[in-house]
Amino acid sequence: MTCGGEVDVLVETFDKRMPAAPDFFAHVVALLTRGERGRLVTAITYDGEGIVTDRYLLVDGACVAAMSASGRVVPGDLLRASTPPVSSLLEGETVRYFIDPLLPPVTVYVFGSGHIGMHLVPLCRLVGFRALWWTIERISFRGTDFRTRTICAPFRLSTAR
Repeated sequence: MTCGGEVDVLVETFDKRMPAAPDFFAHVVALLTRGERGRLVTAITYDGEGIVTDRYLLVDGACVAAMSASGRVVPGDLLRASTPPVSSLLEGETVRYFIDPLLPPVTVYVFGSGHIGMHLVPLCRLVGFRALWWTIERISFRGTDFRTRTICAPFRLSTAR
């Protein structure tokens, strides 16, 4: 909600026929699947004829994948910067860098079952959290795919090592 302000929505489609696109997005998916952190950097420049967009995937101070039409490389200070907790914008003289953090999902721990857990776990999933559910009961909610890990054991036993 913008409460009377303005919002710019930038939308760009990706052509899967672009040679680097499948490999680039495979790197992004692999990073997130491993639960690691990275940064998706989009560099936007106007070259006099049109807008040129380059994309980089940065992990641990290195560029691990790129889709660059201009051949531009990521500046060293941007490589060395830490991953911001929220999206940010860095403006240079001729280029704008949109920096989006790629972070593993936050884990929410739900203890107990019943009417609250039954609704809380799907809600956690809906907003992008990973839910880890401890319960002493074996519960089955027909037709519901929680896509979560459920530990069915008394809490004192499930945490014993």
